[in-house]
Amino acid sequence: MSTLVEQREAARSEAEALIEKAKNGDSTVLDEAREKVELVKSLTERIHEAEVAEEMLGAIKDAPVTAPPAGETGVPEVKAGVRGMGSRFTESDAYRGFMKQHPTGVDGGTPISLKAGNLGGLGELGLAVKQDPVLTSVSGQARGDRLPGYVSSLVEDKLSLLDLITPGRTNSASLEYAQITGETDGAAVVAEGAEKPLSDLKTDLADAKAHTYADGFVATNQFLADEPALATFLDSRLRFHLRRKIEDMIVNGKGTAQEPKGILSTTGVQQVAFTEDALTTLSVAMEKLEAVDADVQAVVMNPADAWALRRMKDKDGRYLSGGPFDSGAISRVWGVPLVTSNRVAKGTSIAGDFRTIALLEREGISVMMFNQHADFARFNKVYVRAELRAMQLIYEPRALAVVKLSGEAA
Repeated sequence: MSTLVEQREAARSEAEALIEKAKNGDSTVLDEAREKVELVKSLTERIHEAEVAEEMLGAIKDAPVTAPPAGETGVPEVKAGVRGMGSRFTESDAYRGFMKQHPTGVDGGTPISLKAGNLGGLGELGLAVKQDPVLTSVSGQARGDRLPGYVSSLVEDKLSLLDLITPGRTNSASLEYAQITGETDGAAVVAEGAEKPLSDLKTDLADAKAHTYADGFVATNQFLADEPALATFLDSRLRFHLRRKIEDMIVNGKGTAQEPKGILSTTGVQQVAFTEDALTTLSVAMEKLEAVDADVQAVVMNPADAWALRRMKDKDGRYLSGGPFDSGAISRVWGVPLVTSNRVAKGTSIAGDFRTIALLEREGISVMMFNQHADFARFNKVYVRAELRAMQLIYEPRALAVVKLSGEAA
């Protein structure tokens, strides 16, 4: 029996042949071609599900089993092994095959060119996708692992902007979706036989396309041969850099052909001018957000502005916040979690429901290495690059507000 991959490739070949016929004027094959394309999509989803299941089984198989301490009873604790994209790369067929050819290291002048894909997705960057939807059109938002509206400073780590948004997946390189711009609530209690109410939802058509988020570094051939060091670097520094660039685009993306549209460039996001002081201005922003029934999930601002708020004192010199010995992992302003990000410019803050922002993964993380460069060959160096493709959507811009924390009072 053929494998799922073989079935998909066969369906892809048949679809390409039918599409070629349609291009040559045979319109009778269009329906069959669409069916084959849908089959390819379906098989791709099943392959992805199988890979995820295989990965989970591998983690369970490799997990160490710890016996309970003497005197205690119960089921032994299984600590699941954690394998990041770095470990997946060094365990990939491409890397293993390369190292098998060079068991004692890479000699100077050796041509290097290898690529490993399917090393994980947004989950590798800390953006957990609880469900596994494949979104080809906007039919709803996929929710992440964090429970909406629930934040506990006793059990939760420090929040980041990427913890607040909604991750998901898509099979499309671009799509059009409906942005909510307003609504009229017509809900009512209706007597039997009476006319039912009608609510009015106002939307604008928006579009988004997948962009590539990438980063790389130059390493020596010796570092390339050091499997643990390479895996650690990929899991730490490149992961951090990719997260930081995604965060930057969510806030500052210009919406050009080269980069996605971020919060600051999106029409319909509320604008709140400075008034009196930063705390008062933030309260005005929250009032405006709640006026359109937005759930104010968090306030995001530059660390310098956050520290300025934390240092505020009353007339007796007492800190308005918890002070320097506050044990809470998450600071709050007006009862709302305060999240810091260097991607937000000093003097500006963003408040609102960040779950209205979706980051949809188009292609998972891949890692490439090559040394096809004159200087690299001379100095035994290699370029290592990690990248993924994803698209950004903002479903309800009015659920977000850009707040000015300084300036002349309006």
